[in-house]
Amino acid sequence: MIRGGDWDLKAKPFEESPKYRYISEFAERDCPPPERTEVVPEWGKSEQYLIEFERLYESIQTDGFQTQSELPDGGGVVNEINICIGRDGTMIVKHGYHRVAIAKVLELDAVPVYVRVRHEDWQRHRDEAWEADSVKQLSAETRRHISHPDIRQALDR
Repeated sequence: MIRGGDWDLKAKPFEESPKYRYISEFAERDCPPPERTEVVPEWGKSEQYLIEFERLYESIQTDGFQTQSELPDGGGVVNEINICIGRDGTMIVKHGYHRVAIAKVLELDAVPVYVRVRHEDWQRHRDEAWEADSVKQLSAETRRHISHPDIRQALDR
């Protein structure tokens, strides 16, 4: 889906999310914090919830990232990480926050995602990349985004 408007400007940086802050603290300590619920107190999650989050982290750290279809009780694409891409290429997580937080903390190179929405301004760059036969044909503005996965996909076809 392509959408205009200012929806992308309302997104907060992912690194400010409680999920990311909690799991980065957990990884930094390399063990559970003494008082789990006090790490990000405004999040208000139970001890059991945080233990399950830690287990997911340890599972991905040990076994690697798996798509939902690779998991024994996984689901389809709607259960994968869902993102929206803002006007400047910013990837905004809509579903799968825990897995994105873990992937970022583990510094994974890439994880599969389902793109729900692209901002119409971003789509122009993507269309340009899909229509180009080489990088030389790209505008300077689109060339600035050449390392973005959404643009790389078009150029690597």
